[in-house]
Amino acid sequence: MKRILSLTLALLLTVLLGTAGAPVARAEEDNLYVGLWLFVSQQDGDTLTLYEEAGLRVYLDFRPNGLIYGLAVSDNGAKEEYLTYIVTGENALTLYEDGHPMPGVYDPATGIITVTEEESGVVTRIRRAVDLQMPDAESLIDRTQAEQTYYVCSMTSDGTAYDMLTFVPALGMDLHDFYLTLRPDGTGYMQFGSQEDGGDITWTATEITAEGESAPYTREGGHILLTIDEDNGAEFAPKAEVEALLQLEEIRKDSAAAAPADSPQPLTMDILTGTWNIARMEMEGISLSLSALGMEATMTFSPDGTIEAFMQMGDSSDSSTMAFEITEENVLVIHEEEGDATGTYDPATDTITLAVPGSGSMILERAVEACEPAPAPTEAPRASAAEAEELVGTWTLTRAVTMGIEVSAQQMGTTMSLELKADGTATLDVNGSSSDVSWSLTAENTVPLAIGKYDMFVLSYDGTVLTLTTAGVDMIFERVGE
Repeated sequence: MKRILSLTLALLLTVLLGTAGAPVARAEEDNLYVGLWLFVSQQDGDTLTLYEEAGLRVYLDFRPNGLIYGLAVSDNGAKEEYLTYIVTGENALTLYEDGHPMPGVYDPATGIITVTEEESGVVTRIRRAVDLQMPDAESLIDRTQAEQTYYVCSMTSDGTAYDMLTFVPALGMDLHDFYLTLRPDGTGYMQFGSQEDGGDITWTATEITAEGESAPYTREGGHILLTIDEDNGAEFAPKAEVEALLQLEEIRKDSAAAAPADSPQPLTMDILTGTWNIARMEMEGISLSLSALGMEATMTFSPDGTIEAFMQMGDSSDSSTMAFEITEENVLVIHEEEGDATGTYDPATDTITLAVPGSGSMILERAVEACEPAPAPTEAPRASAAEAEELVGTWTLTRAVTMGIEVSAQQMGTTMSLELKADGTATLDVNGSSSDVSWSLTAENTVPLAIGKYDMFVLSYDGTVLTLTTAGVDMIFERVGE
């Protein structure tokens, strides 16, 4: 069971090494629609259907993330459906069924939402369910009689939960490759990213077994909660629910792209002139904060069409001069020896997105005041020679451990080495890219690393290996040659 989930470790390490943090779920704004609602009636031409008179109750659970879980209950049983919604204005929203929009208007006086299906003209009225609870779908629907497919929606490692609906796409991977299938005959399949990270399973009403190892699970709100141990596990959501949320995310992106900027101001030399901070870099859906990487970078635009660029990382700095021109509305081109880079100005956010060929894009934010170079770092803290002499030398990342799973550095596709020098300086190399850092040994047998004035992380020393623990992952460094 744990081996089948091993790709999660690789994903976590990829993000930890590339972005210094795992993506987190986007917080949704509170809105008045969250909660339980009931269908009241449906008008189709001259035909009016009153649901309660027809012996049918349709419950709609509006959730903060834009999902609507629908449950229709009648004497013949129950049926589920997943819809989504977007709040479009004051007392206005749009519901989506299989991506098809249905505008709705809320009347505060009556507490009724009126939804109109534009093509057919069908009008549906919904009211808030007062003093009612959603029936227990698990007691109404027998899920064991048909094949069920679930996508992983969250994973927990050492007590920390990761939103996989955000995490997996941010890594440029397809969430459809992370799934669990349960068949009526008690067999199934679990996959995490590739055929190599998947396999056949068997299941009962309480356990899932893979490769001879069993793990208990429960059903909650249509989800499957798989428990590896008290701090590790995975949550799977029904295929229809995840598909609805993925579709909603695309709708949101399209809506944002189509929305006109508020009072757009075309880019002019006056707007551009001044100092801009390079706040972050983005590549393949992953955002890197320069400050989190211990870097400071600015671009100062002058009215004469030149740019003074400055970058500092620790005690290393670099500067250069480039030329630029505004070529069209809200577009500028920077001329460099390696080639031209195109920037797009967003008046709504007062930011510049600079596309760097082969390297993603850089986001420039206007500096509140001129950015001064970081002060020269003080002398690196020196560890006591008597305590530190056994640490001096080169240490190499050999393996990582999380959720009881051990993965070698080779399996992770990552190389990291740390050369600790007797004078309190060190060289950190990650995948062939090196940085000069400072180090010290504390009384608690920890080894803090820093780049200039920026603290990076702290390793622990047990007398044999150095361990970097971050987000529940233990990354083990061993001395070269030992």
